[in-house]
Amino acid sequence: MTLSNTETNTFDFNGTLPRYFKFSNTGKKVLELSSVAVTYSCVDDYRTVGVDYDHDRGEVETDKPVYIIGETATLNATPSIGQVFEGWYQGDTLVGTNQQYSYTVGEANNSFSARFVDDDQDGRDIRLGLIPTYYSEQNMVTYGMYPKTYVSDASLIASLESLTPGPNGWYLYGDEYYAKLDTATPYGNDFIFNDGTLIVRNQSYWFKCAAIKWDVLATEGSDYLLITDECVDTYIYNPASADEGFYPNNYERSNIRNWLNTTFYQTALYGNGSLIKTSLVDNHTQPQYEAD
Repeated sequence: MTLSNTETNTFDFNGTLPRYFKFSNTGKKVLELSSVAVTYSCVDDYRTVGVDYDHDRGEVETDKPVYIIGETATLNATPSIGQVFEGWYQGDTLVGTNQQYSYTVGEANNSFSARFVDDDQDGRDIRLGLIPTYYSEQNMVTYGMYPKTYVSDASLIASLESLTPGPNGWYLYGDEYYAKLDTATPYGNDFIFNDGTLIVRNQSYWFKCAAIKWDVLATEGSDYLLITDECVDTYIYNPASADEGFYPNNYERSNIRNWLNTTFYQTALYGNGSLIKTSLVDNHTQPQYEAD
C-alpha cells in the first residue's frame, strides 16, 4: 500500500489481518512522516483444524496449519499397511468416508477424528508382525512384535491393569498388545522416555507393542539375512571373567545368547518363531586360518 503525507487512507488488507507493519521510503524523495496513526480491528479471523487419530493405523495431513474464515480446508488420510480408512467423524457423527475430505471454514475451530480399521484378519496379523511381510520399496521385512511405545494414558493403564496376560506375558486389549514392566531398573537417574518422562527406579510401566522392522542385508533363495532397523532392547553381554575358565567375550556362555534364544525368541516371535533358522556359530578360541 502507498501512503502520502497529506491524506488519510483506509485499507482492508484484502480481508487478512496483518500482525506487523513496516513503513519505508521507496521513492526518490525523502518521505517525512510527522505523525502516523494505524487502526485496525482485533477480531481474529484465523481458525484451526484439529484431527485425532491412531498413528499406528495411519497418517493424517492438513493442507495448511491455520485457515481464514471462508477458506476451504482439506484433510487427507493414509491408512497403514493392513488398515482401511473408515471415515471422518465429529464426535460420533460420520461426516465423510473418502480419504480426502474438504469443507468451508466457519466461525468456530473444528475438531475431527480419523478412524482406521483392520482390513481383515490377515491385515491385522500383518500389522502386528505375526505374518512376515516383505516390502520391496524399503527392502524391509516386518516380522515379530515387541514393546515399543511408552503408555502414559491413565485411563488406558487402569483398563490394562485389570487384564490377564497371555502365554507370552503380554496383554491383548482391543486389537493391540501391551507389555508391562513391573520394576524399572535404569542404569542412571536421568534416563527418560521419548516424551521426556523421567524413568523412576522400581516403578512399573506399560508399553504398546508394535511389529519389528528388519532391514534385509542379503538373500539366498528364500532365506533372508536380517537386522532390526533400530535397537529394540538392551541386555548385558557377559559378566564373567577369565577366572571362571573362559573369557567374557565367549559367546557360547554369554548371557545375551541365552536371552536371545529364550526370552526374546519366545516373546517377540511368539506364535510364529519356526521361520528362524538354526545357526551354528564357530566359537573356537583359535582361528581356522593362518595369519598372514
